[in-house]
Amino acid sequence: LLVVVTQRLMSSGDPDPSDLYKVGTLCRIDTVSDTDSGGYQLVLTGVSRFRIGDFRPRSDYLAVRGETVADIFGAALERNRAAGKAPNTETSE
Repeated sequence: LLVVVTQRLMSSGDPDPSDLYKVGTLCRIDTVSDTDSGGYQLVLTGVSRFRIGDFRPRSDYLAVRGETVADIFGAALERNRAAGKAPNTETSE
């Protein structure tokens, strides 16, 4: 499993733990592919919302400890869909 979080502000280089939000998504890694540039491309599936308790820096990545949390926004969206109330997806031009 992998925890995905976003940076608070876009910056060059590797972010410090203080640069990252504390709530992200716990993901399952479905596919890993090598890229021509020497990197990797991942296909992930979100499993649950995840709150980071503490960061544990490693030499090449940040490890974390934390807990899964209820996704109250996702639950409300599912209730609305079940009731036939689709979210507003229209855009104005």
